[in-house]
Amino acid sequence: MSEVKVDTISERTTDAGVTIEGVKVEDGVATFQTAAGSPLVFEGATADAFETTFAITDPTADRTITFPDESITLSGGGGLLGLVVYTGDGTYTKGGTSNGTAGDEGNASVTKVIVEVQGGGGSGNREDASDRDNCAGGAGGYAKKFLDVSSITSSVITVGSGGAAVSSSAGNDGGISSWNDSAGGGSLTITCNPGIGGNNTSYVGANGGTAVNGDINIQGGVGSYNFPAQAGGSILGNAGVSLLNSALTGGKGYGSGGGSGRSTTSGAGAPGIILIWEYA
Repeated sequence: MSEVKVDTISERTTDAGVTIEGVKVEDGVATFQTAAGSPLVFEGATADAFETTFAITDPTADRTITFPDESITLSGGGGLLGLVVYTGDGTYTKGGTSNGTAGDEGNASVTKVIVEVQGGGGSGNREDASDRDNCAGGAGGYAKKFLDVSSITSSVITVGSGGAAVSSSAGNDGGISSWNDSAGGGSLTITCNPGIGGNNTSYVGANGGTAVNGDINIQGGVGSYNFPAQAGGSILGNAGVSLLNSALTGGKGYGSGGGSGRSTTSGAGAPGIILIWEYA
């Protein structure tokens, strides 16, 4: 094997640069040109059969990739990592793989999340004597929030229940759903209030729940009065329907209100839910 030892290799002709097997160096700028488009290959600490190769697609115009003035670690894959679903209370642990209601969700590479919080829906009332006193349940509030979770370790998850159906009198409110990361190093609480149960007051509907601290906050739909009363719809569910002599009036999906009952049990409100979309 030949060996050349020099301190400086200078260009012979001004502005011509110096080229060594496809690598041109001119004015401190190195230009790599290879037919394969993979001019950079790194062996790593161990000399073996495995290397890391930087592959370059043949450019059709000048391109620039700029590295910031900071230390960075590149994550493999990038983009969406997966979805964590809570249909009941729990604790979300950043980077954990045993999150979610089923305890088998989550990705260790997560750095950012989109959180969707849906409050529980209220149930409708039951009123057999007067149409005007029938009132369907309101829907729970909904919030959506983008979060950088690099500074938090966990968040307490609360999922509101749907208001229980009734065989007489006023309906039941749903339950509050929330994300609270204050115990895990954060300072954010996203709260989605429940839909109100159908009441027995003439000409008064049941309010939908409000939402706070999301990037998007949407109040749940209002449950209307007067038979057949229309329940409040939610972002993640369809409203229950008020029917005569039928029990099929509950809220569908998540967070929607239940229909009112006429000579039958009212419709239950749909439960809340929390969705956590994880990103690298």
